[in-house]
Amino acid sequence: MAKFKYRSTREMEPRPGAKFATTYYRQTPAEYRRVQAHVEAVIADIIDGAIATNQTDLLSAELKNFPRTGGKANYSAADILMDMRDQLLSGKDIASGILGRWNRLLAEFPAECIDMIEHEPETNNFRAVFAEPKY
Repeated sequence: MAKFKYRSTREMEPRPGAKFATTYYRQTPAEYRRVQAHVEAVIADIIDGAIATNQTDLLSAELKNFPRTGGKANYSAADILMDMRDQLLSGKDIASGILGRWNRLLAEFPAECIDMIEHEPETNNFRAVFAEPKY
């Protein structure tokens, strides 16, 4: 599982009629670029594999265990992959729902899944070095 750090999370209020609130992962610019590169590489590998095996139609087929709300058609693999890519290309924080679908879709391929781990702030010993001596 690919591990990426986040600085904090932001939980939104649930929309009217929704049972859950979306949580967003805030990352440093460097971690954001790393996760974006990972997502782009995984998508390229999947598309290349589908083309090589002549199974591109599977990418657009509705997935049985990926329902949408509001009676809409189920997500396809392409929907899930492009949702994550579009979220990152727009510069927005990663939403927990999009991340959850990504990981469920790629569960058989753990290296492609994304694990968000809380970033431990680096310790700054500036004050300790330049503080008044305690004698």
